[in-house]
Amino acid sequence: MAFKPYSLNELVDILRERAARALHPDSWNTRTLELIAQKARGDARIAIHTLRNAAVNADAESANKIQPAHIREGFSDTEDLRTSYDLKRLTQHHTLLYQIIMDRPGITSPELLRAYLKECKAKNWKPVAERTFSLYMQQMTQLKLFEAERARVKGRVHAYSVRDHSG
Repeated sequence: MAFKPYSLNELVDILRERAARALHPDSWNTRTLELIAQKARGDARIAIHTLRNAAVNADAESANKIQPAHIREGFSDTEDLRTSYDLKRLTQHHTLLYQIIMDRPGITSPELLRAYLKECKAKNWKPVAERTFSLYMQQMTQLKLFEAERARVKGRVHAYSVRDHSG
């Protein structure tokens, strides 16, 4: 089941309710919640996990307030969760493409297509058409599951790598 992303204000309201119930009132402010909501990009699960992680990080340092560094660290701890959520919303073909890129960082688009076709054959799957393949790659790039750089070869060739989600 897919959910429409929350707006920044909706996420801040959700986080405010959670923070008011679970955290010391002086440990957070609206700006703290806004920073978390921006990083969560519309996903309430990620926002709530980030708030929890940031609060744990602040507590571990005996800090009185959740600081941006706590949020950054708390958010980076949720990126595997976000990737998992994103992949669950996609088809098995998307997941296969993601796995190939994970296994072969810097793979170019022609190499990726060949590896994808080979894996489909090995799994006895009907591969998607090249146009659909390109659409899948665009979708996954927009979800920021990986990065696409223009490869230094002739033609419209890209090199794909899994994104670094540390910030």
